[in-house]
Order: sequence, then C-alpha cells, then structure tokens
Amino acid sequence: MSKYLECSEGPLSAWQSVCLSFVRALPYGLRGKRRLARWLLKLPEGRARVLMHSGNLITVPNLQEPVAWSSAVDGFYEPETVSVLKRWLTTSGMFVDVGANIGIISLEIAREFSRTPVFAIEAVPRYAELLTANALANGLSNVEVHNVLCGETENAETSFWQAPDSHFGMGSRAPQFRAEAEVKLPMRKLDSMLSERERVAAIKIDVEGFEAEVIAGAKKIIERDRPPIVFEFAEWAELRQERHPPGTAQRLLLDMGYQLWVLPDYLANKPPLQSPLLKGGAMLVALAG
Repeated sequence: MSKYLECSEGPLSAWQSVCLSFVRALPYGLRGKRRLARWLLKLPEGRARVLMHSGNLITVPNLQEPVAWSSAVDGFYEPETVSVLKRWLTTSGMFVDVGANIGIISLEIAREFSRTPVFAIEAVPRYAELLTANALANGLSNVEVHNVLCGETENAETSFWQAPDSHFGMGSRAPQFRAEAEVKLPMRKLDSMLSERERVAAIKIDVEGFEAEVIAGAKKIIERDRPPIVFEFAEWAELRQERHPPGTAQRLLLDMGYQLWVLPDYLANKPPLQSPLLKGGAMLVALAG
C-alpha cells in the first residue's frame, strides 16, 4: 500500500501518494483544506484500508463516504470527541460506544488504553462484522462488539433502515434510503446489558436522532456510575422520530443532575448551557453535577 492508503481498485499513483502526504501534513481544520484535498486527490469509491495516526489500519466500506474520506485525508476522525474521551479514561472502568460503526473511535481508544474494556455497539450487521475484523486486524483484544440496537425497551424485532456503503455512517431507525433497506434487529437496553458489568467510565452516543431512547434505557447505569457522556444532537435527525421532540436527550440528562456543553465550549472551559440546544446540530458533553 502507499504510506497511508490502499484502495480495492488498485494502488494510488505516485502523484496521488505525494498529494495525500502533503494534505495530511496540513493542520486539521485549516480553512480550504478539504476543498484542496478534493481537487488534488480525486480518490476512488469502494473499499479501502486507511492508516490512522493512531497506528490502526482501518478497512472502510467506501472511501467516498464522509467518515472514510475524512479519515483518509486527516488520519483521524472527530479528534475533539476522542480528546474528551481520553480525558475521562485515565482511571479504571469501561468505555461504552453506542453507534460504533466500523470502529474508528472505539479502536483508537482501545489502542491507547489497552487495559480499558471497550464495549462497542453497532446495529448494522455488516458494519459490526467489519468492526470486529478491524479490531482483530489491529490486535486489539480489549474490544467487545455487540450487534444490537440500543433503546428504552427490549424488543426482539425492531425496524431499522440500513444505509448503503456510500453513506455507511447514516443507518437509522427512521425510514430513509430505499424501502428494501428495512431490516428487523434486536433492541436492548444498556441497563440490562451492563447491569452486572464493571463501572462505566465514559459513554459516546451517536445514533442518528435516537439518543434520547438510548439514555432512557440507561438510567440505572447512569445513576449508578455517573459517567461523562459525549453525544450527538442533530435537529433534523431528532425531528424524524415521533416519540420525543428535539432536545429530549438533553432534558433527560439535565433531570438527572448533569450539566451540558457544546463540545468546543467545553474544551475552551466556557460555562455550561443554560437550556437545551434545540436548533442546528453539535456534539455535546454531559458531566454529572
């Protein structure tokens, strides 16, 4: 493979390899970096293996999907999210990743904290299998993969719409994509999955608008361990589900005595939110008061 990337359609050209090395050397978040990378690289679609800055070699289903493309161009994915998780995982306890996808974040945590159990939950069967394969390929024995949905009830057959590989980060319990994408998957509560496990040190939740149901099904664990939580808020995604209005996940945590921050504000040591965020989208941080 080239220094950073191996594509299923064949090796990168010498020019592409030089361009990828150049783009990776540019600072993360530099204005215009993504546009320059698109213009220079013209990476192919399809399956690929990406070498991350962590040292993990990650197989991705489609290189043009945003998660995969960002990983190839930057060498990491959601570095701010990973940075706060690393702050919280310096003592004993397990990391729970709900919506782990193919494992990019879970496996970076597992590599750096080799004695920390990583409890990775992914609903889509083929991506749970790829997550498992990625963990094995990188020799990460502290990753435990669970191919289930997380919610506020236990249900043997719950409707779920699988995303195509071109959007592999967007599977959801809300109807989308094509009708034949619907499958029936088991749903579990975190409370039942973790009731007899060790202390939960941190939780990450990214489930395309259904974060409130995950939190509602984890109240006992949250009250028991009071773990820090980083989770996604996306107004458009939360509007697609009928049981809870946008902001419900935040309200549940506020009612349990948590304080909330937009992730960049937390990293900048700014005060917490005074009320739930209801418009737009952001990664949020929740800490027990």
